[in-house]
Amino acid sequence: MARTYPGASPCNTTLQACVSGSSHGDTVNLAAGAYTTNTLVITQAITLQGAGAAAAQGKPRSTVLVIDDEEAARLVAQEMLERSGYRVIVASDGCEGLQQYQKTPRAIDVVLLDLTMPHLDGEETFHRLRAIRPDARVVLTSGYDEHEVARRFHGLGLAGFLQKPYTPAELRARIAEALSTGT
Repeated sequence: MARTYPGASPCNTTLQACVSGSSHGDTVNLAAGAYTTNTLVITQAITLQGAGAAAAQGKPRSTVLVIDDEEAARLVAQEMLERSGYRVIVASDGCEGLQQYQKTPRAIDVVLLDLTMPHLDGEETFHRLRAIRPDARVVLTSGYDEHEVARRFHGLGLAGFLQKPYTPAELRARIAEALSTGT
């Protein structure tokens, strides 16, 4: 059975409702514009979990502060994390990130921190976060090689490192590791 949903996109809730209402063997046509149609064939049961999934299951949601000067990277990380059930706060540089963190440092469970930023880079931001809360869990992200970052942050207790570009699975894994191990 084929169904067409005009204006549906993989990121909107209309599609989620359409797909979750479909069954094995159904075909879902996604009409993104006048001349574009993508077809999705349901081959197995699909469970979609969005930002409210953890809350709906009665699990407390962890909060992640994303500090990155690149808007696209910040928004993608936010989207990935929210779809995984995390509560997300974003900041466009180290100064803004520190302001966000100072408001409620105990409410922020993990900081995803870009290394290379103008004004206040990731290394200085890291040290200032630790001055506010010595046990702050910080996952550093960078296009730099992990060995270079490990050398610069050796012995400082990073909760993890994530090399850009990263996949949603890699991001989820690093955040989960940071939450489970602490600093």
